[in-house]
Formats: sequence, C-alpha cells, structure tokens
Amino acid sequence: MNKGWIKLYRSISGSSTFQKLTAVQKLIAIYILLNANHKDSVWIDHYRGIEVNVKRGQLITSRQKIIEEWFNNDKNVTNQKIRTCLTKLEKLGFLTIESTNWYTLITVVNYGIYQGGMKKITNTQPAHNQQDNHKQEVFKNDQEGNKKNPSFRNRSKTYSEDSDYFKMAQYFYEKVKAVAEEEGLGRLIIKSDLQKWADEFRKIVEIDKVEDKHLIRDVLDWVTSDTFWKVNVLSAKKLRAKFGELALKMKAAQRPKQHKKVDYRDKEIAFQEWVSKGNDENDFDWS
Repeated sequence: MNKGWIKLYRSISGSSTFQKLTAVQKLIAIYILLNANHKDSVWIDHYRGIEVNVKRGQLITSRQKIIEEWFNNDKNVTNQKIRTCLTKLEKLGFLTIESTNWYTLITVVNYGIYQGGMKKITNTQPAHNQQDNHKQEVFKNDQEGNKKNPSFRNRSKTYSEDSDYFKMAQYFYEKVKAVAEEEGLGRLIIKSDLQKWADEFRKIVEIDKVEDKHLIRDVLDWVTSDTFWKVNVLSAKKLRAKFGELALKMKAAQRPKQHKKVDYRDKEIAFQEWVSKGNDENDFDWS
C-alpha cells in the first residue's frame, strides 16, 4: 500500500502515548496508521483459499512483514521487538490484535476519529488557520481523549460460544465450580464473567505463547484436582498468573517416584545393634 495519503499531525509528538514509545515503536505505530484500510475491503490468501473482511481502520499483517517492508530487514529490529511493541500499543489502547494461525488482524481503535471527513483547504486561508481548523491528535488514549469517546472505555472483545477460548473458559469454569461448591466456596464464583475468562485464555495462548492446547487442558485437570491448588486457583486470571508454575508442578507430580534401594549391609549392622540391645531378633523389621 503505497498510494494515497493519511492525516498525520505534528501534535502526535506531544501525545501521552507517543511519549511512552521508543523510536522504533513510534515508527511501527506510524506504519500501522499508514497501512490501515481507509475503506472496507476483502483480504484474500490465494494459497490457503482464505477470505477475510477487513474494515476501515484495520489491516492484516505479520511481525515478519513489518520487519521486511518497513525496516528493510534491519537486523536490529527483531521479531521480539515487534511483538513487544504491538503488545504495548494494545495495552495503551491504541489498537487491538486478533491473531490466527495464518494472519494477524490489527484494528486501530480510534481510526474513525483520526481519519474522519476533512474539508478541502484553500490557499485563501492563512497558514495558521489551516493548522488550527484541522489540528487533531492521532493518539487519543490519554484521559481527555477517553472521556470524549465513551465507547472506548466500554470496548471489550466478545467471544462466541463456539470459539476455542470460550470453550476453554467454560470447561475450566465447570471444574472450578464443582470444586468451589464441594469446599463451600460457591459464592466466590457466582459472578464469574466467562467472556473475561475467555480473554484470559486468549492471552495465555497469544501473548504468553502457550500454544499446546493439550498442555493447557492437562493443567486445568490437574489444578482442579490437586489438594492445594484447587482451592487457590478459582479464576482464569489467577490461572494465567500461575500457569508456568502450575505446569512445572504438574510435571513434577507426574514424574515416577524413585524408591531408594535397600542396602542390606546397612540392615545387617542395624540388626546386630537391635540384638545387642536385648531385642528379640524375630521382631526386627528387614523391609
């Protein structure tokens, strides 16, 4: 996408979000603005036969594509740096990320505000009026920007009941519910939000990179049966926070115990001491 133009105002350099980014991260943010769709379209992967509706303010890309197109394969810009930047921009509310096995769909949260309708500027206006009439901060995620856009505060991902993340959340919830009721703690999970639980599972897979779903299920089964952890992990958020530790403890618990071999020479010495103390030799434990 190298045709056309976008609005990019000088005021972005003083925005709260822009100030929190490194030089490379600022370039990535600008890349996303430059490449986001200015109107709805369809992205087609001819190799896999996939068609995806890409709306205004969205783009389909990948970390490797950003490195190749924007940084010309600069060795100092790594895949990890791109991932860190996208995660940071998501936390700052600049964008949302939806990842699949085949592509990453990025949505610029306030694109409609940044790139809204623009009146044609004529040369009859003084230069300072032209700037004042159209001055708009691109990064609208500071406190003032959020107040002007109430929908931003209420924005959240929605997962269908058929999605893998919702199914994970529901499976874990049913197991936690059974444990909680058994322990008389049912009241603690009455108000559980399965949408929030589903989002935690998305973060486990996409952000924490725990992509082995069999491992995830094994941990869910183990943590809800372990005497200690089943009453200490009663939410998806707590599960995510402890997932690495839980996986290691599960593996350790499943490892076969090695029984120490009996050294009968030591037993013979113990037997002699037993008898020397006046004990009945028939009562000695040889096991």
